[in-house]
Amino acid sequence: MKNDDLHNALSGINKEYISESDDFMAVSADFRKYKNRKKRIIASTLCIIFVCIGAIGTAKSGLLKSMPVKTGGKIEDAKEVGSSDYSVACFPADRVIDDVDTAKCVSITEEEAKNLPDFGDYLPSDIPSGYHWDLAGLYETTMKDGTVYRMLKITYRTDKVIKVADGENSYATIDSSDCGSDFYVTLCNYKPNNTSIVDSRAINAEQLSEKYDEGIFFIKYDDCYVGIETLSLAPNETLSLINSIGNSVQSLITELYYSDLVKNTDAPELDGYDTSAPLDIVAFEESMLNDSIGVIEGEILDIYVNHYEYETASDKFEPNGRLYHKPQTVAYKIKVDRVLCGDFSVGDVVTVEDYYFVCDSVVSIKKGETYVIPIGKGDGKFYETDEIVSGDTSLESCYYTLYQFHPQIEKVDGGYIVPIDWKTLITEECTAIIMDIDENGFPFSDSLYYVPENVFNDRINLIIHS
Repeated sequence: MKNDDLHNALSGINKEYISESDDFMAVSADFRKYKNRKKRIIASTLCIIFVCIGAIGTAKSGLLKSMPVKTGGKIEDAKEVGSSDYSVACFPADRVIDDVDTAKCVSITEEEAKNLPDFGDYLPSDIPSGYHWDLAGLYETTMKDGTVYRMLKITYRTDKVIKVADGENSYATIDSSDCGSDFYVTLCNYKPNNTSIVDSRAINAEQLSEKYDEGIFFIKYDDCYVGIETLSLAPNETLSLINSIGNSVQSLITELYYSDLVKNTDAPELDGYDTSAPLDIVAFEESMLNDSIGVIEGEILDIYVNHYEYETASDKFEPNGRLYHKPQTVAYKIKVDRVLCGDFSVGDVVTVEDYYFVCDSVVSIKKGETYVIPIGKGDGKFYETDEIVSGDTSLESCYYTLYQFHPQIEKVDGGYIVPIDWKTLITEECTAIIMDIDENGFPFSDSLYYVPENVFNDRINLIIHS
């Protein structure tokens, strides 16, 4: 059964028949209390269905672990659904089911949840309009070594209110045949087995929009992970929900704009450089770093255009003919502030010369800014197979930037601006940058990320030494 089918099956349960059970310890739904014994028996049965369906959906989200039901064992409340068996045990990915001593799941109220030491400070207070607390289950697993893992899964839902005529009067009531919409918030005191996790210090609206197709993502707050199920919510509703998390936790959503990070957002103007020159672009990969002779961090002291002229012998158009070449390059003077690898020294002024220069407000290297640049080394000459009959093919420098067609890593206050194709450098501590400037000439469509300095230093070493 697919997740959508499970969701629809659960949503189709008529809440008129659900009530508290006197002796059922698994997740129960305290919607209304009926004295009718038959309805209470039906309610208990539906609660069992809820636990089974909820356990399957939660397991597929990476929160619970699939396991064979162990009869006579200490794993409590294991339920068999169809051909698959699931336990209510919850624990991190680095633990196994054999480590579990006991596991249980109980229903709790909203007031009880607010007083939970693990989760009380991380409950959202700004629930989207029309939604209310529906039901919640607290999963608790004790491992054989005494470690306790907890998970709280909360369902918020909407009610469809209808008017019912009663003689000459009418009154509003809930339509029990229509359960409305719902969404889930999941809190756990361990890292869930879910690849979509972002740090609360490094999340913004753009990142949220990227997560929507994944259905559920987690935000890390200190030792608590808060999962948001987004299928029923609009982006602005999710943003408000996250900003309201916690009684004592400040709003942690930040919108990080490119123009706030970068001092110079103007495309450089280089006199005499032909920006219409053809570009031969190969997609960037981190493995290209293997072709570099060093990686340096330094300030761009100057940018200028070099003009060259030479002639080669050629029979292409006539016997004993000549071809006239007038290539251009763009050169940079870089003062080395830090050497990440290579045979350079701090304080050196290195001249780097590129055949191609992208004139763009984002992609271009800019004078006065500081970058981390992988450096390549050639023979210091234009490549020619024909005989040189006049002029010189020598370049000013044998060094060149390894890849000119995406933004170089730029140093800013507290960190670095990094293109997303540096995949190893982008972690859950990083923040997607909102582009709020016009790009001209060479629009760069991939995302840029703000990488904190400590994260960058750790991760760049992984690439360099791999």
